Amino acid sequence: MQIDINGFKTDVSTNGVGTPSTTGLIHNYSSCCKASAGKQDFCKECGKEVPKEEVLKGVELVKGEPAIFSQEEIKSLKGTAEAGSVLKIDGSIPANQLSNYEPLKSYWLSPKKDKSNKKRYGMILAGLARSPAPAENYALVGKVILRDNEYWGAIYEQGGKVRFTTFLYVDDQRTNKIDYVEAEQVEGEKMRQLFASIPPAQPEAYENQYAERLVEAVEARLEGRVIEIMPEAVSVGNEMEDLERALLVAKVGV
Repeated sequence: MQIDINGFKTDVSTNGVGTPSTTGLIHNYSSCCKASAGKQDFCKECGKEVPKEEVLKGVELVKGEPAIFSQEEIKSLKGTAEAGSVLKIDGSIPANQLSNYEPLKSYWLSPKKDKSNKKRYGMILAGLARSPAPAENYALVGKVILRDNEYWGAIYEQGGKVRFTTFLYVDDQRTNKIDYVEAEQVEGEKMRQLFASIPPAQPEAYENQYAERLVEAVEARLEGRVIEIMPEAVSVGNEMEDLERALLVAKVGV
């Protein structure tokens, strides 16, 4: 992917995440039956192998009725071949306001290996980290095409690196009301007391204990040993009783 900030360009790689969570709109179809060819290039209708040069591209808005496009038409739909891989920055937003939008996928960006890109990456990072106070930093926003779909996204500084996140378009964000029961004033106050009693987190101390237990369970199964089933935690009181009990645990440390 390339970042373009008013003509200041740098090539970057996306690390450790993969493609956005929404599937692309464009899929493979067989030339024989106009049926889905999937990733293995086999017609799902007749089972015939479809040579790569005969794989068609299309969009299926109505099940079983794909609209077929040529590669040239697909490029035209993207705008230009170059536009498909360029995050063209056209605005900025306070980084702490990104939480108002629904994210899709996040990527760590790293510079391509040549020296020029490494320098440009460092310059962009310095510009994004304009303030030692993260709440005062800005994110740069633009649109990009990834995996045959168009997204809007933002780059911003996080942990001394450049982070890139794609977001749902505002019209596509969930608008359904969340059904919940509003807390009484005393309940809210006691919940704030409970939260205030929780000690500071140490994320670096977290370990994947599930993976360790899974390995132990596999070894036990192979050796014919009994796998211990842990009892589920069950809430036994009403909401205020559970809250008072939680506050007591926080107070006495048991």
